[in-house]
Amino acid sequence: MATVGDIMLAGTVGEEELGNLRGVKALFRDHADIDGFISIDGLGITRVVNQATGSHRYEFTCKGPGGHSFAEFGLPSAIHAMGRAIAKISELQPPSDPKTTFTVGTVSGGTSVNAIAAEARMAVDMRSNSEQELLKLEARLLELVRRRWPTKTRAGNRTR
Repeated sequence: MATVGDIMLAGTVGEEELGNLRGVKALFRDHADIDGFISIDGLGITRVVNQATGSHRYEFTCKGPGGHSFAEFGLPSAIHAMGRAIAKISELQPPSDPKTTFTVGTVSGGTSVNAIAAEARMAVDMRSNSEQELLKLEARLLELVRRRWPTKTRAGNRTR
């Protein structure tokens, strides 16, 4: 049986975290004539999904003055601010239909147990089967973080 066009099998890397789907983006960049795309992902594939789930990913950085935990006690800690941000993020209520989710997947920061953290980072992943709901969730999360905690947001990590 002949196909209408060529069939290409490709493997990609760099899809997760802030890799931001770089492998599949490169595939489409280098092969602009692709008419269709089937992604096989995971172990024990038992179902076929006929729609895309969009994802937007961000890395947030909180910064503070830092200092020694005893000598400069009372100075703001970037980790304390990040913890408060995570607690507020956890209160967001996305719809269950269409399925819309989020998670703070990684957190890092600080240099020592006896130091007031000068910097803390978190990576946030948001996903939805609806572009509209994904954009609503993203706007709520960004407003929440920008309103309450001065941050530097690494943008451009939105994926679809």
